[in-house]
Amino acid sequence: MSERERGYHWEKSNMKILFIYPAMGVKEDYSVQNKKNTTKTRAIEPLTIATLSGLTPKEWDRSFFDDRIENIDYDHECDLVAITSETFTAKRAYEIAEGFRKKGKTIIMGGFHPSLCPEEAAQYADAIVIGEAEEIWAKVLLDFKKNKLEKFYNTERRSDLVGIRPDRSIFKDKKYFALSLVETGRGCKFDCEFCAVSLFFKKKFIRRPIDEIIDELKELKNKTIMFVDDNICADIQTAKKLFKALIPLKIKWVSQASINIVKDEELLDLMKQSGCLGLLIGFETIHKENLKTIGKYHNLDVDYNVAIKKLYKRKIKIYASFLMGYDQDNEQTIKDTLKFVIKNKFFIASFYQLTPFPGTRLYKRLIAEKRLLNEKWWLGGKNYLYGKVVYKPRLISAEKLSEACYEARKKFFSFNSIIIRARYNCDSPFSAFLYFATNFLTKKEVKERQWRKLGRKEFHG
Repeated sequence: MSERERGYHWEKSNMKILFIYPAMGVKEDYSVQNKKNTTKTRAIEPLTIATLSGLTPKEWDRSFFDDRIENIDYDHECDLVAITSETFTAKRAYEIAEGFRKKGKTIIMGGFHPSLCPEEAAQYADAIVIGEAEEIWAKVLLDFKKNKLEKFYNTERRSDLVGIRPDRSIFKDKKYFALSLVETGRGCKFDCEFCAVSLFFKKKFIRRPIDEIIDELKELKNKTIMFVDDNICADIQTAKKLFKALIPLKIKWVSQASINIVKDEELLDLMKQSGCLGLLIGFETIHKENLKTIGKYHNLDVDYNVAIKKLYKRKIKIYASFLMGYDQDNEQTIKDTLKFVIKNKFFIASFYQLTPFPGTRLYKRLIAEKRLLNEKWWLGGKNYLYGKVVYKPRLISAEKLSEACYEARKKFFSFNSIIIRARYNCDSPFSAFLYFATNFLTKKEVKERQWRKLGRKEFHG
């Protein structure tokens, strides 16, 4: 039985915890005088924060700053600051930690990046939570109260995800998109070379109890849902049970799934019946040799054209994700990928330059091959900006790859492309609203994110 299940007998406390969700950074033309040019952008409620708040005993006073949409008050009254971070937000997370440390606050960090780079993160925090917090969060807080905080907290096993109750009251008075995030499971059983998810979750998928998922959904006022699972169909049999349970709720939802789901017609039918509007699918590449290098073998035996037709037959929209810059890629393969994407009239698509995240097999391979240009690119060294390629591709220069990816994004989200794809993606007033809102907002974001600096030192307290 976990510490979370056993629970702790907390004494009445006036302890105050402040949660922080860091932004990525700012554009190069940012200036302290021009404070309107911050990282403020369209944002969705960060489920991680709600989950942590739900795990925190009621005796603690809780508050929250979302760095993406508001400025952080370093004089905010609190005893403990908890910061969650991904690799692209790591530098900003460290800056925020430094700002609060100057005020004498105790800092706890967790999330993907601190878990993959705990020694690095430990330079900026008093304690690091490695992996999932459910099994150890209560101990972390109790140790803090006893003034016995340890430097690292880790668990030997995965969380069973039983009894999770996100506390969305932490988002009160903050303006987010009218989209509710819900988690049905964590992890992915596949082991793609570039992916930090399989590394973080130890190549294992765990589904939350379906009755608890349904109870959570019933409590939500908003009936448009994003299931944040990295692969909602990682376990196909439990996925079918979940979709059957969703049908009576009459919700509309989107999520992520792998392309191999098209082999199971019953699964696709249940997805549609349960309210599936669309799926983010990692096509990654149209080159089979690249798929072999990636280790995405489950894509190899799927005909992309047949798969797309099966999803379109059920009016399931596709967010197609592609990674550019693998060893078989050059300028022509990127152009061919763009043609493939526009030809198939995808609802939305992404053209990411291949990014070596720390700890992944890709990261280690590029170091071994002496192709990584900056081993800690996420700290902003060598003037790193979002959109830059940080390794040496085989068949194209890093500069040309970066520019080609940016051009592909701009062309896909051009006005003409949006209009041409509209007739295939607007089969109802709701889908039309969703389509145009998503595409025009993403069109704007493509330009805003490109060449953005990581971090923003100007806001130190």
